[in-house]
Amino acid sequence: MGYGRYDTDKELCLLNKLYGYLRWYVNFFQPVRKLVQKERIGSKIKKRYDVAQTPYRRVLASTLVSEEIKMKLKREYDMLNPAKLKREITRLQNQLFGVKILKTVSSTFLLEAAYQLSSTFLREAIGIETTFN
Repeated sequence: MGYGRYDTDKELCLLNKLYGYLRWYVNFFQPVRKLVQKERIGSKIKKRYDVAQTPYRRVLASTLVSEEIKMKLKREYDMLNPAKLKREITRLQNQLFGVKILKTVSSTFLLEAAYQLSSTFLREAIGIETTFN
């Protein structure tokens, strides 16, 4: 998302859609290595990680999660297409970036127009003639 300020209703709508797709993509298709052990050897720290797995696979392997929830997640997983999800994420990111650019361009244009109007008004008010080439 970057560090931009998203403060319009359209941007909020796009962000909500984007986060919905990101939730599926990250939880079902992005493997993560979890830290298992940290060991200090002198001034260095040696870290050990487990095998990379998606959060979805970790839930399926867990004994703490009920079979009902696991079945619900399996049905959801079967309906997902990672390539399609990635295309939707990219499309929404580009759309959000386009809205941000339009907002920036329009606000810059408005500022320049206001400056031109105010400087013209001030020149006329103090009696300075303007000539354009």
